[in-house]
Amino acid sequence: MAITFASILFALAVLSTAASAEPFFYLVRQWPTTACDVYHCHDPPHGRDFSIHGLWPNNDDGTWPSFCSQTKFRRNELRELIDEMNKYWPSLTGSNEVFWTHEWEKHGTCAGPQITTQHDFFAAALHLHKTLNIEDALSAASIVPSDSTTYDTADIVAALRDALGFAPIITCHNGTIEEVWFCINENLDVEDCEQACTAPACHNQHTCPHVRYPEPKGSAAIAAV
Repeated sequence: MAITFASILFALAVLSTAASAEPFFYLVRQWPTTACDVYHCHDPPHGRDFSIHGLWPNNDDGTWPSFCSQTKFRRNELRELIDEMNKYWPSLTGSNEVFWTHEWEKHGTCAGPQITTQHDFFAAALHLHKTLNIEDALSAASIVPSDSTTYDTADIVAALRDALGFAPIITCHNGTIEEVWFCINENLDVEDCEQACTAPACHNQHTCPHVRYPEPKGSAAIAAV
């Protein structure tokens, strides 16, 4: 069978695309007021801050790995992180430890080769969370929690890019902001999500063109997801 020059070019293009595809992470933060509408918290959440949902390995083609090993969650490896995890990574519907166990076993076990230990997995998420201050970035653009104001999602993305240097993905539930996903490359540096993932599935995740950013509701005991 004859091999044409065009077919060689096509094969090289496919190989080049495959070679350029790199794994990355989503750092996912949730707005507790909306998250509690989704997960039916026992009580309304306390505080005015986004909390960590997870650090999720993903592939450039829009797929993601999960439950990659049988390595179990071990709290004793995280002693010096527990206070910050309770503060920044609380569950909203149950026990924090159940939530952390789920995040480690589903996502953390797939975080290699960049991250190979539980300590480093949770420490990386905490560090990134504290580096990317969503609340201050939005407030600087006069985007503040309100039960009566609707914001353009594009304006929220622009405010975060202007303040933090990178454009995230915004997800919503029933017209309210639910989560902010920042893209983290294999060197654990933040980058624009348009650069991190080129698959069409990655660019269909701004689930609402306009969102409300609802006020925190009450002061609740911290529960878990």
